Amino acid sequence: MTQNKLARPFFVLLLTLSINCAGKPIVKKKSAIFPKEVSAFILRRDDCDHFRGEEATDDQRASELKAAMEKSCKGTDAELSGLKMKYETDKRVMQKLKSYEDDIE
Repeated sequence: MTQNKLARPFFVLLLTLSINCAGKPIVKKKSAIFPKEVSAFILRRDDCDHFRGEEATDDQRASELKAAMEKSCKGTDAELSGLKMKYETDKRVMQKLKSYEDDIE
């Protein structure tokens, strides 16, 4: 195959990708379908749950995990309760919020 014949499929691929990427994002974040304050809670609480699930391998890691949990977990119990009250009639939001533990602090 000549260089021209190889360049054409590559150009078509680049053009297709640029057209697809020019509009809306191809992959949406899982929290993008919820109200902004619920999305923010989801991201923070998911971080919290991630750090809660990690095991400390040494004292330094234990300290890092403790700091990360304080940052991401503190206040989420009350925030979850408030969001559940505010969105009690929104089935989609409530289904997601019910997936979180009520008392982790």
